[in-house]
Amino acid sequence: MKKTNYVACEGKSDSTIVREKMLGYSWFQTITLREAQLVGNNTKLLRFDFPKKDQVSGHTVHSVVLLRVAKPGTENSYWPSYVLRPYTPVSEGTTLGYIEFIIKSYENGTASKYLNNLKPGDKVQVWGPVNKYIYEPNKYDSIGLIAGGSAIAPMLQLLRKILNNPEDKTKVSFLYCNSTEEDIILREELDNMAAKRPDQFKVTHIISKPSATWGGESGRITAEMVKKHMPLPNDNSMMLVCGPKGLVKQVVGSRGFIFKGTKGILEE
Repeated sequence: MKKTNYVACEGKSDSTIVREKMLGYSWFQTITLREAQLVGNNTKLLRFDFPKKDQVSGHTVHSVVLLRVAKPGTENSYWPSYVLRPYTPVSEGTTLGYIEFIIKSYENGTASKYLNNLKPGDKVQVWGPVNKYIYEPNKYDSIGLIAGGSAIAPMLQLLRKILNNPEDKTKVSFLYCNSTEEDIILREELDNMAAKRPDQFKVTHIISKPSATWGGESGRITAEMVKKHMPLPNDNSMMLVCGPKGLVKQVVGSRGFIFKGTKGILEE
């Protein structure tokens, strides 16, 4: 007999509604693309419907799920060759009926190109979630986020969780790095979040190739930018970094195997 998982969801009333979780570990589940929205250069926000309208995903912050797609040319084979890739949902785990992902298409990316070319009604398979870090409201007074490009996904997952919970007073500062202004993913949503909750959330965009009219931070991220915009390091604050290898190495450094590793900005 198939085991069904359930999660408690807070409704508008005082009662707690128990919803069936779509995600699980027994096997891959099939989800259907409802719509795709272009949110940046070669980047789309994909919304997938669950098999049942009253299901929730049940994932937690921070967690990823595995999306499985068939390699081109093997889709109709008896034994298709699959590609598995981890992606961070940007919708909340209690969202009813659908799940959202931000997917950037890369020239040599089999899964990312396939997902970005999906049309409404197309289906993919999903498994998980895999928990990377369990967020606890109000555990820290402040959190600093540093991300680049499509690595905004885990940060957005956390931001929505915090700002949609009136009981969570955690303050968040976000340094978001991109090549150009056009590369900023969901800029309007981020700026609106900051405008609505100025005492709780601040976002600073860093553009490495700014236009002549850009008036914000520019170039590569520096220690001075981190000191200016991030919370002071102490027991009541936390830093989360996600992005391309070069950005992560620059910010957090690298560990050496034989030779000594390098220090990052956060250690300066």
